Amino acid sequence: MNYGLTFPTECKLCGKTYSSFNVLRTHIKTVHKNDLNYCDYFLKFYGIIIKNIEKKEFLHLCRLCGKQTKSMSGLGTHLKNCHKEIKYDDYIKENFSIDHHVHEHEKIRCELCGKTYINLCQHLRWRHKDFNKEDYEKEFGKIILKKEYLDRSSGKAYIFSQKMKGLSPLERFQYILGQEKGLERYKSWRNNISKIYKLDWFVKKYGKEIGERKYQQRCDKIRKETNKRKIWLNRNLSPYSKISQILFQEIYKNISVKYKRIYFGELNHEFSCGTNRNFDFVIEDIKKVIEFNGDKFHVNPNLTEDQKRKWKQVYTNRTASEVETIDSNKIKNAKEKGYEFLIIWESDYKEDKDTVLKRCLEFIGE
Repeated sequence: MNYGLTFPTECKLCGKTYSSFNVLRTHIKTVHKNDLNYCDYFLKFYGIIIKNIEKKEFLHLCRLCGKQTKSMSGLGTHLKNCHKEIKYDDYIKENFSIDHHVHEHEKIRCELCGKTYINLCQHLRWRHKDFNKEDYEKEFGKIILKKEYLDRSSGKAYIFSQKMKGLSPLERFQYILGQEKGLERYKSWRNNISKIYKLDWFVKKYGKEIGERKYQQRCDKIRKETNKRKIWLNRNLSPYSKISQILFQEIYKNISVKYKRIYFGELNHEFSCGTNRNFDFVIEDIKKVIEFNGDKFHVNPNLTEDQKRKWKQVYTNRTASEVETIDSNKIKNAKEKGYEFLIIWESDYKEDKDTVLKRCLEFIGE
């Protein structure tokens, strides 16, 4: 049982905010070890009794009767059973000086039995085993699940849905916190991440001798994995379309003297153009992109409506509409960053290679 409690990341002694509750714990143990004992700090502000920090054994103290529980959800169950006169939210606000978030769910009505449930999919699996989700959606329409996290202190609700999928870290921060605060939090996060796993970080954490050894072990591991990938690529087990690389090599011969920042699979690697997806052939000097679309992986615009209905992407079995949406969003994100696009279809290249090569060079400006 989860009562939605989320511990804050702000230190009650100095007011600093950290990326997670675990980082705050470390901060208390190191910076404020002379001000307040680590165990006393969490007992005072959170009602947590620490038994064994290495084994992560904690006890949560009920401040009404002194009972100790092994988890926060256990404390919530205790309050529900033994202290019915006080609500869980009121107890938290009164005894802990923390902001917390609770799940506010829209209950969904089951059309089969008429009852309402927070998790309708789980209800179908347990109570209607002969009637799966696909059959339910065919008969009654798509199940829309909505989940909100409500900040009681500000009254603002954060909705986490399918929109969060595919977003970059910056976009996620801005989606949750807004444009300005999101950008500020993202910069802080990037700054903290950039310091991790460097030699200074290992030395500070483990000491000079052990830190240098661990750093060297990590470097050796990365070097080994990199060499494995190079060997794998040299065996012609290329993850890139062979026919596309033939075209890109021809283009590269014509423009390699003029442009220096050219990216494609067999030359170096594919380039993301500042998005979360990679592109086939990118000239970063002039911000131009050539995408080589195979007819088995992308929806050719020459297909009829009937052919599009029957079309399925190989390996993933995505429908034509799903692939078209993914491809359009991918190109849209790069265009917003100033890139120009030329789409080459595999069928066109097989039909007339010289014409396609000429088109590509004209697009580049040669």
